[in-house]
Amino acid sequence: VALRYAQEYAALYDHNVIWINAETKNDILLCLRKLSGQLDINIKDNYGNQKDVGELIHEIYSYFSAEKSLFIFDNVENYQEFSDFIPKVLKGNTPTLLITSRYSNWKNIATVLSIDIFTEQEAKEFIKKELSIDNDQQDGKIRELITLLQGLPLAFQQAVAYIDVQRNVNSDYGIS
Repeated sequence: VALRYAQEYAALYDHNVIWINAETKNDILLCLRKLSGQLDINIKDNYGNQKDVGELIHEIYSYFSAEKSLFIFDNVENYQEFSDFIPKVLKGNTPTLLITSRYSNWKNIATVLSIDIFTEQEAKEFIKKELSIDNDQQDGKIRELITLLQGLPLAFQQAVAYIDVQRNVNSDYGIS
């Protein structure tokens, strides 16, 4: 959903869309350091030490302050560690943050838009439609897949795409 949003509305952010893997604080820092290099922002201070998170993120956000920007922090696991990445007072445009997370209690940190998961029936219908299954012979395997993927729509999309590719590859080699 976040990817689709970014594709659809990139122009609103002057096409400054930055995707950051945010599973852990270290993942975020790694992405920010890589981005800093691409933006020619020094990740070390005048003494050769790594800049702290607050200073680095402030410089990155400041870099984009002349234009609008969208920072997508994908898959935030620990909301308590995330406060370091929220924009503080900046001159110019403050970046827009889009956060994807399974955590739903963001209180005063962010506005939450919940995205529902598939019910078992919706998941079964989705799988059968996407894979053109018109009988009940695969229902046992479909139930296993539904349990494994926990109703997550993106996981189902990726799984059926993989299954479809594998079916096509196998049929190309005469494997059924």
